[in-house]
Amino acid sequence: MRKHITILGSALLLSAGSFAQEAPTRDTPAQDPGCLLATDRDDWMALGLTMDQVEQVEGLHTACTTDCTMQKGDSKELVPVPSVLKEYETKVRRVLGEEKYQQWLKWCAERPTKG
Repeated sequence: MRKHITILGSALLLSAGSFAQEAPTRDTPAQDPGCLLATDRDDWMALGLTMDQVEQVEGLHTACTTDCTMQKGDSKELVPVPSVLKEYETKVRRVLGEEKYQQWLKWCAERPTKG
C-alpha cells in the first residue's frame, strides 16, 4: 500500500507542471476583432513602420473606432461589427504591405489578453 501511495504521490508531483497556467493569447484579427482597435502607436512603431504608415494606420484606427462598432441592443455596450472590421483590415494590409501585415497578424495572435 505504501508503495502505491509513493508512486501516486510522485506521479502527482511530476504532473503538477502540466497544470501551470499560461497567459492566454488572442486570435488573429479575423477571429479577434478587437486587435485593430487595440493596436496603438507604440505597437505599430515596434513593427518598424515608417512615419507615413503609422499616420495612415492611426487614421484607420480612429475611423474604425466609430465605424467598426455598434451598440448592442438597448445596452450602451459597443460590440465589433466583423464585416466592417474586415474592410478596415484590408485597408491596413494595403498600407502595411504583405510582410508587415503578416508580422502584425503574428503580434495579434501572440499578444497577451488583459484581465
